[in-house]
Amino acid sequence: VVAATALAHRGHVGRSVELYRWSGSASSVAFATVGGLAGGDLSAVDEAPGDDPAGEPPTLRASAARLMADGVRESVTGPPTAALSALVQAAALLEPDGRAALLPDSPAALAALTAVHCGELEIAERVLHRALAAGVAAR
Repeated sequence: VVAATALAHRGHVGRSVELYRWSGSASSVAFATVGGLAGGDLSAVDEAPGDDPAGEPPTLRASAARLMADGVRESVTGPPTAALSALVQAAALLEPDGRAALLPDSPAALAALTAVHCGELEIAERVLHRALAAGVAAR
């Protein structure tokens, strides 16, 4: 998971997605979905975390990962408001973790991009300000 996250940060999205899929946890599958869609792999729309065979606990990070995957998926297949809602929720969930969360991308950044595309500039600004204040965006 650490290597997959590092590869995502270095722009090696394809390899990052491979490692996330291999990892098999629900969070990793969710991050693989986000990375796959970001890399233009529309088959990633069909990926769903489902039950976690590795027994991953239902942490804030796991919930945020699922919401990020749902939000990015909705940005491609569903209504933009559903995408924006899921991504803003993911960003809010991670605020208590601050810099401790190891993620391939910032849900606040994804939410802000989606908000801009929806013409919701106020929401974009608010979500970024909250992330900066919580230290989540300081990567």
